[in-house]
Amino acid sequence: MTREVYTINPFCSVLSAQNILESNKIGGLPVVEDKKVIGIITSFDVRRSHPNRLVFDAMTKNPITISENENIIYALKMLKDNNIERLPVVNQHNELIGIITKGVLLMEAGKRIDLLTGLQRSQTIVFNTAKILLENNDDIVCLFFDLNEFGIFNKKHGHIVGDEIIQKIGEILKTFIETDRLCRFGGDEFVAIIPSNLENGKKLARDIISYITSDNYLKDLDVSLSIGISGGRRNCVRYDEKEITKDINNLINLASLVSTKAKSLKLDFAVADELRIV
Repeated sequence: MTREVYTINPFCSVLSAQNILESNKIGGLPVVEDKKVIGIITSFDVRRSHPNRLVFDAMTKNPITISENENIIYALKMLKDNNIERLPVVNQHNELIGIITKGVLLMEAGKRIDLLTGLQRSQTIVFNTAKILLENNDDIVCLFFDLNEFGIFNKKHGHIVGDEIIQKIGEILKTFIETDRLCRFGGDEFVAIIPSNLENGKKLARDIISYITSDNYLKDLDVSLSIGISGGRRNCVRYDEKEITKDINNLINLASLVSTKAKSLKLDFAVADELRIV
């Protein structure tokens, strides 16, 4: 976000707002009183208002704002749902601390979000999970989803259909797992890291496999996946973020190995504690 924000008092004139907008080549101004955002005035508002009117009369009141702690996906959704181009960013006291535009959000999303599925990239989920684990001492489960023989599938059906399958699997996983716990890890691989135990992880795997095998479109194309599960209870809380991130990466790697083993044994899923990985 941009922290140096041009703002205007509600009792200034529309002409003053116009001058600020034009001289700084920006499309909107938060209207601020006592550090609180009470409105927003855009170039469109200026064009349809008399220059001597007060900003208070011309602005959009009760504007949509976003907390500094919200994520990029939620911010983009707010912009889309409300058909707006910018969001004032506020702190816990509802005081303006910055502004974020659609262009900046899309640029950042490209770095952190897989554009085919709309899911996080792997680096993002590792960081976010590490942060959460610093604050909690929960059981943690990693599920590694790997589509079976997807290279052969692409050669048979083409990469356009392959991309459609990747998107569909991503959508299915979103119905079972919160998006902030889920990522597209590689070409045909997905990872979920959830605060839960191994039994719940196995139940989740069964439910996802059942859903996929009952989908007629996927069934006709003979699409299936193998799931590797790893995890368990953390014995203590660590406050070293590097150590936590290392633990998460090891957990993902173990689940990956288990999914490969499950694939070779023709299993829908397998659990690290229940297999010998060689």
